[in-house]
Amino acid sequence: MSTYTRLARYAIASSILLTPIVSEGQIAIHQNRGDVTQRDYNLRIGEAELSLGSGLQLTYDSNFNRASNNTAGGSYAIAPSLQLGVYWPISPYITFDTNISIGYQFYVSGPGEDGLRITGLDGLGTASTFNLEFLIGDDSLINVYNSLSATIDTVQTGATAGGGTSGNVRNEPFQQYTYVAGIGYVQRLTPYTRLNVNYDFQLRRTPDSTFNYINRITNTPSVSVAHQLNQNLTGSLTTSANFYDYSEDLHNNGFKYLFGGGLEYITDGGLIVGGELGVEYLDFSTSNDPAATDADNVSPYANGYLQFKTGEFLTHTFSGKYTHDASNGSFANPANPSQLLFVNFQLEYGGAYTLSIPIRENINVYGSYNLYRIEQSDNGNKYNRQGVLIGADYDLSKQINVSVRYTYENAFDATFVNTDYNRNLVDIFLNYNF
Repeated sequence: MSTYTRLARYAIASSILLTPIVSEGQIAIHQNRGDVTQRDYNLRIGEAELSLGSGLQLTYDSNFNRASNNTAGGSYAIAPSLQLGVYWPISPYITFDTNISIGYQFYVSGPGEDGLRITGLDGLGTASTFNLEFLIGDDSLINVYNSLSATIDTVQTGATAGGGTSGNVRNEPFQQYTYVAGIGYVQRLTPYTRLNVNYDFQLRRTPDSTFNYINRITNTPSVSVAHQLNQNLTGSLTTSANFYDYSEDLHNNGFKYLFGGGLEYITDGGLIVGGELGVEYLDFSTSNDPAATDADNVSPYANGYLQFKTGEFLTHTFSGKYTHDASNGSFANPANPSQLLFVNFQLEYGGAYTLSIPIRENINVYGSYNLYRIEQSDNGNKYNRQGVLIGADYDLSKQINVSVRYTYENAFDATFVNTDYNRNLVDIFLNYNF
């Protein structure tokens, strides 16, 4: 099985889990990065295991602009890439690992924007990672981590889409870079209690001056304590603070404080159920944005998940969330489509379901459905968003992997004019491990 396929399957099946629970009868201190005992590699240098590969992504997008009146037609894109995965136990106490895919996306026809792509290896658009872990005895470690992504993102504007009617809202593409650097300290306080202390620095930038208002720095200190209540049940408490520093004054600076707790229950039979519940305090000064008001908000947040198997093969995952967070985007004023309103907060709630079916050792089929309600605080815009994903991974050999995915997006019942849209995406991934 290729590294790409294993990581993709692991991301779908396990990305929502709160934390690893038990390690040799006591609470674990290592990060949850998947099965490191069965890594695929095609080059070994000393103790370092390297997975070198290349990829090619072919994409059809029926409505890149996410326009309600899609007169621009579909887009066709091609994205070649080079891939590198490394796992290197430098010593019994120091471990380095990384995964990165670097490529460039070309739009052959239709709307879209060419640009650099830097992601992880899971094929799901996650950031590349660089981690260095220092084990301090048996009960504590320090983790220095970095991640980098380069993506083509979009933001909603009031421009007309390809000759559409006046006021037809569409999404404008732009190149975005996101870099995160952090350090974490993990201490096993008792055989059943773990302390995590982390500090994250996030830098987000775009080279397109039109969208400079999204540029920001975020500093996030956080502290969490997890306690294994019994062999199957773990509880946790978390507190964190986000400090937002925007490069322009449309949003000004902001602050978010979070406090909450969670539970996770795992049985030997494969049942996993858990959730988190807490409260957020958000404060943004928007005095330089005449279309918005100062925001001072206390809101609850919640998320939960349930994963189980039926029979030997079918893995079911349910998840849901309710969150109110800082957002940014520009939306046309219904009274004056040439004027853009800037959104500072966004409430999102809903749920998702994923089914994973390993048909054979080298074939995995999966699908998902999600439905969310979006409410934007400053302009009162509300809409529903749903999506369906169907995909399959096929390992032709140890070196060659093919993945095919179909995605349907739909925004509907919007309170803001001309924001409903339908979108169909077809992606084909070809990957070769050297």
